[in-house]
Amino acid sequence: MKGTRKVAMILSLSIIAFIIMIGIYQFIQNSTTDNKAGFSAQPTTQNKESPAQFTYEAKPGSIIQDTITINNNNTSKTIFFYPTELKVKLDKTKGYLKENETLKDIGKWINIPIRQVEIGPNSSQNIPVSITIPKDAELKDYIGGVASEIKALGNVSGFGANVNYRIITTINLKVTNDPKPIEKLPPKTLVKPVQAYIYASFALPVIVIGWLVWGSLKERKRRKHAAAGTASHDKK
Repeated sequence: MKGTRKVAMILSLSIIAFIIMIGIYQFIQNSTTDNKAGFSAQPTTQNKESPAQFTYEAKPGSIIQDTITINNNNTSKTIFFYPTELKVKLDKTKGYLKENETLKDIGKWINIPIRQVEIGPNSSQNIPVSITIPKDAELKDYIGGVASEIKALGNVSGFGANVNYRIITTINLKVTNDPKPIEKLPPKTLVKPVQAYIYASFALPVIVIGWLVWGSLKERKRRKHAAAGTASHDKK
């Protein structure tokens, strides 16, 4: 009976550990990629003020170099990149320009040498980005961005058309003769989904073995106390 209970407990702990393992996998997967597109795009080195955006202050004539990190989920995909900028429409609404629309200022200054990548499952890649500010650039704030886009994501129900999905990584640029340094966050070590799965797989036997060792020590201690009690009774 005791052996049956021990087996049942081991099975229960194994199931719990397996559920935790799947939970860790899904959490890491969802936290590092966009739920709709299946990937995320963010500055490789994040700033303290707006971690998900690029933020700079620079003088006219400056050249800014940086990278954007793409984190993919568990399916391969082709991602396209192009510069964009924020536009205020006639109805006062704001939106980022599409790939075929004419850029006015900061969008022209953004250079992305790699315009297309094939990215594998559960992988990441850094894409270089540079901004060349003209010497005669007006001193003011500019809002542009890097568009990361996958094409023909799926069919729009009822319309019979394929749609693209894009993520805009915003670039906030202040052109000034007195630029202030932007505080950066320390680099983070990102645990990829596959890594999380492997770590959890190692955790499963460790939990089971630990429970068995604990149970064995507890049983040995119980027997020792029982033997001591029996010896004491015999002396009486």
